[in-house]
Amino acid sequence: MAGKWYVDGESLYDKNVSANDYYMGKQKIPFPEYELDVDIKYQKGLINIFYASENVDPRNAYSVQFGDNDTVRLYRFMGDTIAEGSMNGKTS
Repeated sequence: MAGKWYVDGESLYDKNVSANDYYMGKQKIPFPEYELDVDIKYQKGLINIFYASENVDPRNAYSVQFGDNDTVRLYRFMGDTIAEGSMNGKTS
């Protein structure tokens, strides 16, 4: 864990403004297929949500990236963009 993270109820906050703050969940998802519902609020910069197993080469992990514009991007970490689209003005 890097950054100044804290939990308030069901929300996870990071008060730091440095680069590469991260928080990794400790619970393994117990299902082979699942949906993840996330509400993200941010003021500036980029937000990346990474998906990977604990024993996988990071080049095989995936990320969904939100920025300070209207674009959402799915990409392979350390690789190319898989898909990119508009959030139709739904930025925070």
